[in-house]
Amino acid sequence: MENIEQLRKVATRAGKLLTSLSESIRQQKEELKLTEFYQEYSKAALYKLPKLSKGSVEYAVAEMEASGYIFKKKPSGNTMKYAMTIQNVIDLYFHRKVPKYRDRFDKAFTIFVCNLKGGGSKTVSTASLSHAFRAH
Repeated sequence: MENIEQLRKVATRAGKLLTSLSESIRQQKEELKLTEFYQEYSKAALYKLPKLSKGSVEYAVAEMEASGYIFKKKPSGNTMKYAMTIQNVIDLYFHRKVPKYRDRFDKAFTIFVCNLKGGGSKTVSTASLSHAFRAH
């Protein structure tokens, strides 16, 4: 009985600490204005994404710009290159009428990433998966 009470106390403390750390990180992100996903995509990087090709990206970007959509651009030498945010990519998929994962399937699923040899590949893999699912 004593061990269970001790375990509950540890669990309560861990929960409070996690909440405190999460709140601290959220406040720091707000202070530094880093509350949005920061990765930017060039137009060429979009060609490699699922259900997109060079032609479809070029056509969709031209159509969207013609209808008034504004993509972020940044200077690169003497030219301006696209610096698309994750929201721009989501909007491009929407414009192309590519269905979102959550609209195609009604149930959630779990992905278990396992590798017994150690290292950082599990972290990189799970972070990549989570960012990919964030956009769909």
